[in-house]
Amino acid sequence: MKILYIAHEGKLGGASKSLLTLVEHMSQKGHEVTVLMPFFRCELREQLESIPNIEKEYIFYTWWQYPSNTGICLKFAFILGYFYNFIAQFFLWIKFRNKKYDIIHSNSSVINIGAKLARRLGAKYVWHFREFGEQDLGLKYILGKKYSMNYVAKHTDRVIFISKALEQYYHRWLPHDLGVVVYNGIKSKYLLKKNEEDYCINDKVNFLISGALQKGKGHECVIRAAHELLDRGFTNFKVMIAGRDICGYQAVLQHMVLDYKLLEKIEFLGYVKDILTLRSEADIELVCSTSEAFGRVTIEAMMASNPVIASNSGANPELIESGVNGLLFKCDDYVELADCMERLMRNRQEIIKMGQLAYEYAKDRFYSEKNADEIEELYHKLLN
Repeated sequence: MKILYIAHEGKLGGASKSLLTLVEHMSQKGHEVTVLMPFFRCELREQLESIPNIEKEYIFYTWWQYPSNTGICLKFAFILGYFYNFIAQFFLWIKFRNKKYDIIHSNSSVINIGAKLARRLGAKYVWHFREFGEQDLGLKYILGKKYSMNYVAKHTDRVIFISKALEQYYHRWLPHDLGVVVYNGIKSKYLLKKNEEDYCINDKVNFLISGALQKGKGHECVIRAAHELLDRGFTNFKVMIAGRDICGYQAVLQHMVLDYKLLEKIEFLGYVKDILTLRSEADIELVCSTSEAFGRVTIEAMMASNPVIASNSGANPELIESGVNGLLFKCDDYVELADCMERLMRNRQEIIKMGQLAYEYAKDRFYSEKNADEIEELYHKLLN
């Protein structure tokens, strides 16, 4: 097959990492793969350079959603960008009209430039929904939710949801037979099987929360839980916060840490390239998002033999069996989060048992080859 993948960003967020894994497997399967990006110089392009037989194309285009917490000027810029996309779409048609793509696959719900392009090029169109949008990222559709969902239903051959929770959320607007659930796949390089002696070295428990620093990811809840643990008399712990700062949110969190006098207990690491080494030093990972569409970071943590304490929202309950391979707490309830942290801090053997069960659970269900096989099968069904 000839497949055109359309990226929605230039940086390496979770969605882009999943895209990289997918295109690599599709290329290895013998398909002709092209990746379209909105920027020429970006982290995504640098990573694609290391994958052989991938054709790379560039043209600037923007989202059809905008961050709801931005000012009127930025919102107006997104609106202008939306109408500019019609120009970009025309140039893409000129560029690709002789390519004869079988499949055009958009990597995120935040871009719509591929929908009508697929119709113009006579290709089947697959739309990958990897986010709730409003609930997890504070995004709103420029033309409104109802119109936009009608547009999706009219111009899409299949929508891929990355969790059952996401599918259920969108079914109130989209036909039930339009969507299919395909969990994200994680490459085997994230596997790390720990031994008992690798946990809680010197009886100190290291917690890790990783991912972009932005509202909705639960960092404030973690800081309050750490303060609660100190009030209860616990001192043998450390919280590591790893991730790229978004819109200056790290300064807000650092101010909270200062107010709660947690400078010795919470460390900001910024964006970490070697995340596997960091996970080898962590004992427990925290996923405290208000609405996690899948939880790539959750599966990566489990693959590294780390039990996960997660909020009971979004897709987290699909991935974690509380008390078996991790723990669930009521979303935004920092006292209940502190209770979960205390429970594991008091019982090193439970950390080890949950971590090992998490490893076995994740490696058998979320490997990247399975993800690619399911998506390839979907392509064949559409074309047949």
